[in-house]
Formats: sequence, structure tokens, C-alpha cells
Amino acid sequence: MKTKALMLSLALTFSSLASADVVIIVHPSNETTLTEGEIKNIFLGKLNSFSNGSQAIAISLTSDSGGFDHFLSALIGRSPAQWKSYWANKAFTGEMTPPRQVNTSEMISLIATNPNLIGFVEDKDIPSTVKIIHKL
Repeated sequence: MKTKALMLSLALTFSSLASADVVIIVHPSNETTLTEGEIKNIFLGKLNSFSNGSQAIAISLTSDSGGFDHFLSALIGRSPAQWKSYWANKAFTGEMTPPRQVNTSEMISLIATNPNLIGFVEDKDIPSTVKIIHKL
């Protein structure tokens, strides 16, 4: 009996440590279609428009938000330190500024009111006020 209780406790512990999937979200009226490469380039500042021609503005979760590390590794292919270094270099050379960083609730609120924004959140946090366009 103690063995079963221990196994159940361990299973619950490890399942709570597993990170949720991350989804890329836009305003519900945004009818764009983007490849994973195009999404990556928007977040790297290399692409500034959606496939429909409208302006694309990336916003990022803060580094302490759930899903940030998963987003960087799964889509961008960089560690948090590499991401920070990339944007520090771009800002220093005057090329561009990094995406604004916000928490999850602000991300959803901003995207729900602005069709030009694109962001990411954990898939457990998705209200109907935003639209998922890609899952990582």
C-alpha cells in the first residue's frame, strides 16, 4: 500500500512539473497564415508583416512567465541568454528594439484588442478573445 501511495505521489509531482505546450496567438479577426519560419522571423525582427500585408508586431512573455523557455527552445532555437544577447546587439547597433515583454494576462488583453499583435502563451491560458495560429 505504501508503495502505491509513493508511486502515485511521484506521478503527480512529475506531471505537475511537465510544461504545458505553447501556442502562438493573434487577434480573432486576423486571417493570416504563417509558417513556423515566418513566425520565428517576426519574433526575431526579420519580418514585420503578416501574410495579408498588415503590420505584424511581436510581443513576448516576460522571462519568468510560464512558456517563455519552451517558446525560445522550440521556435527560436536559442537559450534565454542567447535571446537576451541577440536583442542587446540589435538595440546597441540601432537596428531595432526587442519585443515588448508582458505577463500572460496582459498578453491576452493586448492581442484581443489589436489585430497587428502576435504573441505566445501556454495553451492552458487561451480565452476565446484570441486565436491560435500555431502550436509548439
